[in-house]
Amino acid sequence: MQTDQTSTFDETPYRAFLYDFFGDFFRGVHDETWRIRWQDALTVTNALCDETVHVALPDEMTIAKAFARLFYGVGPSTVPLAQSCWENEQSLHCGDACRKTHDLYARHGLVNDCADHLPDDHIGIVLPFAAHLLREGKVEDLHQLIVGGVCLWWPHAEALLRTKEEWQSLAPIMTTFSRFLSYEQNLLTDNAS
Repeated sequence: MQTDQTSTFDETPYRAFLYDFFGDFFRGVHDETWRIRWQDALTVTNALCDETVHVALPDEMTIAKAFARLFYGVGPSTVPLAQSCWENEQSLHCGDACRKTHDLYARHGLVNDCADHLPDDHIGIVLPFAAHLLREGKVEDLHQLIVGGVCLWWPHAEALLRTKEEWQSLAPIMTTFSRFLSYEQNLLTDNAS
């Protein structure tokens, strides 16, 4: 007689690792400690998405220059990384999405006190908070933050990024992030049903 044994594998630490890893990237942390984690991030994303994608990470200076040109206003136009900017014609920060995210942090007893003073709905702040929610098992709040937040505006940001010259330099990171985000959106949506 055979018994049907299904193994359950807890993906939580791996998913949380990716939220933290990409959060660091979007906050501008591209140093050697971040670079060392790249292969792990790619391996975990491949495993979660059941795909095998091999992409090399550009050198640190190439990433830094492309990041500055795209996100810090060093280039001809800046691509915003905060949800509020995608919700109004003027691309203004600190809108309704920022307030809602701030309130969500407060419900969990957290305050955005990062040294770089990014708005509460900036992806570099949201993703580490998503890792925290995931580790704490707060799936409904995670769903609100990711499916009801990042997933609403990231496709627009990615489409704009793909039109920029710097896309080629950051494509390995951005496409890996988008694959992970798509995985999360599907998982969180399925779990909410």
